[in-house]
Amino acid sequence: MARKGSRKTRTYRREGKNLPLRDTVLIVCQGKETEKNYFSSLKDDFGIRDLKVEVKSKDPHRIVDYALKKSCLKKSRYNRIWCVLDKDNSTDQNFNDAVTTAGNREIGVAYSNKSFELWLYLHFHYSESAQSSQEYEDKLKGLFKKHFDKTYEKNDKEIFSLLRDKMERAIRHAEKLYSKRNKDSPAKADPSTTVHRLIKELQKKAELSEL
Repeated sequence: MARKGSRKTRTYRREGKNLPLRDTVLIVCQGKETEKNYFSSLKDDFGIRDLKVEVKSKDPHRIVDYALKKSCLKKSRYNRIWCVLDKDNSTDQNFNDAVTTAGNREIGVAYSNKSFELWLYLHFHYSESAQSSQEYEDKLKGLFKKHFDKTYEKNDKEIFSLLRDKMERAIRHAEKLYSKRNKDSPAKADPSTTVHRLIKELQKKAELSEL
């Protein structure tokens, strides 16, 4: 991992030279469509050049293992790595272990229980009712039709731009929901999400890039 310091003075030593370390963030996702499209669109909207989004295995542990390998590379150009995880069909132990392992190694975790669609749903409404991934998708289809006159599709590249104006509401809803859930077992905290933490960090990064 990169050393902590100001953005202007961070350096790392390679082959006897001090080279500037780019303040790059890596986001590793499970979802090959929704999450990747969402964060890629956010990158463009926020104007964050030093942000890379990758899609790997659907297994939470494999996502975390990949992130750890990236963080341990001697020539790693990432000073911050996040894993975007869904509980969905993962076992409780697998999911909790993945979240714990990442946290212990300073890898950010933006998880959703059950699925990323919970985060999207919170842009419209607050709810503490546990629902399946399919139920969230069905509700989003109705909400997208009502608000945007189009149906919700997981591969829609406009999801972020459509929801952009409702993002602060989603953050408030996510924070409230998380405050009422079991912090020791993300797998049991249904529903809950920590995607708002990643969003807030990216907001700060975008603000710093404008200075």
